[in-house]
Amino acid sequence: MNDQPGKTYVSWPVRSMFVIGLILFILAVQTRPAIQARRSDQTATRNQYPQLAGTRLDDCVLCHTSGAQLNSYGRDYASSGGNFASIERLDSDGDGFSNIAEINALTFPGSAGDMPQSTDPISPVTDSVTQPATPDGPVPRLPLERIDSRFRTAWERGGGLQIYGLPLTDAYIRDSSLTVQYFERARFEYHAELAGTPGAILMGRLGVELGHTQPPLPAPVAQEDVPWYFDATGHIIAEPFRTFWSTQGGLLTFGYPIGAAFADSNGRLMQYFERARMELHSSSADNERVVLLGFLGEAALRAEQQPERPSVETSPLPAPLPDPTHDDNDRDDDGDRDDRDDRDDDDRDDRDDDDGDRDDRNDDDGDRDDDD
Repeated sequence: MNDQPGKTYVSWPVRSMFVIGLILFILAVQTRPAIQARRSDQTATRNQYPQLAGTRLDDCVLCHTSGAQLNSYGRDYASSGGNFASIERLDSDGDGFSNIAEINALTFPGSAGDMPQSTDPISPVTDSVTQPATPDGPVPRLPLERIDSRFRTAWERGGGLQIYGLPLTDAYIRDSSLTVQYFERARFEYHAELAGTPGAILMGRLGVELGHTQPPLPAPVAQEDVPWYFDATGHIIAEPFRTFWSTQGGLLTFGYPIGAAFADSNGRLMQYFERARMELHSSSADNERVVLLGFLGEAALRAEQQPERPSVETSPLPAPLPDPTHDDNDRDDDGDRDDRDDRDDDDRDDRDDDDGDRDDRNDDDGDRDDDD
């Protein structure tokens, strides 16, 4: 420091530290938006594809090569306005696999040198059902490896084979934006607009779609039945199915009951719900009654593939209730009167025919008189 009065000098080390600090501050201010944008994109990625958490794709390199440089997938993502679902069917890196196929296989959709193996069981999302239903034979079943990665966790946690059964199709896009996959007993749906929420993966309302909704019934009187009656549909869950419904997924998995329980042609008790059909079976081993789910997914797949054919899943409608304002005896009396009226009409016709015959005979007599 200089000893001249009135002047203060800052040493070179102090000035250097000040300059370095200023430069770092400027760089931080300039790069903060980019860092925030990356964090925002990474959060969006995890919301759209929760199955990627903790995998090699759960990183900025999914969309970037180095620094702020975007790869081909990142450029398509940016061009779409940040809409992952809209670029799932694209092949951003040109390696012959769609973006969603690569994401399912945990390979980078923006790197042509990183692609699924040729034997990889996961197929790309397509525009149509990949396993068409045959008209008469059973719908082909697929191995468990074909379950789409977005649905696998929900399939496993929800009960797996017992509740949903084997996959019947690969995942495909339905109605322009909805990604679905059919199983023997259900249809999984991925709602991209609800990504990151519990409602992102839902079960299709197959019971409703197949036309099994019946008119509402009055609320029950018995106290033990009241909790099992739902005003939303006006139906009650039948007693044999209550424990299964409440312990195996409840409303989220099966939905509300949409009709009364009924017996099929084999005497088996059944009941339709918004998303399932429950059936009461007898175990051949110990004659114990067990609840199983019907193949509603297969029926819905057939209906989607062949809309002109009637659904193979039909439920008998309850017989109409008698009209209390109309007496059956009145209908019988009316019928008797109608029969009597018909007989009277026939008698009149016969008499008219007799009169005609008499007229004809009189004409013949007149002709004979003229000849005489």
